[in-house]
Amino acid sequence: MTKTATESEYREQPSAGQPKGSYAFVSLGCPKNTVDSERMLGLLQLDGYKLVAEPDGADFVIVNTCGFIERARDESFASIDEMLRLKQDGRTRGVIVSGCLAERQKEQLLESRPQIDSLVGVFGREEITKVADRLLGNLAEQRTVFQPAPIRALP
Repeated sequence: MTKTATESEYREQPSAGQPKGSYAFVSLGCPKNTVDSERMLGLLQLDGYKLVAEPDGADFVIVNTCGFIERARDESFASIDEMLRLKQDGRTRGVIVSGCLAERQKEQLLESRPQIDSLVGVFGREEITKVADRLLGNLAEQRTVFQPAPIRALP
């Protein structure tokens, strides 16, 4: 069975071999964050995005944060602010913040740093390709906070 995309689902697909976009990735925190980062990197690669070594010039940057230890939070805030300066200077199009800090302090992050394009909490990391597509698709509403679906017991 072939699925036909509705008009709202349609987006220009890159030609074969051409990446959808480029991104840089900053992974901070504990070994679990490293695993989460690797998962997001794999999903983005499978979806056609190209990882680049430097955030300067990337289409977007993902900062996977730690939100538990004060020093790690400070490092996360500093990295987010550095990436937001690149965005402000026109050297990257977007900044996505993921991980524990995005999960635990989403409202405070969006209030204090309104230039953040999207937040992806620890349970929303599987949605990273949708977030990237939305960001680079120039949709009217780009800033999103992905939250997990409610967990329901089986009957």
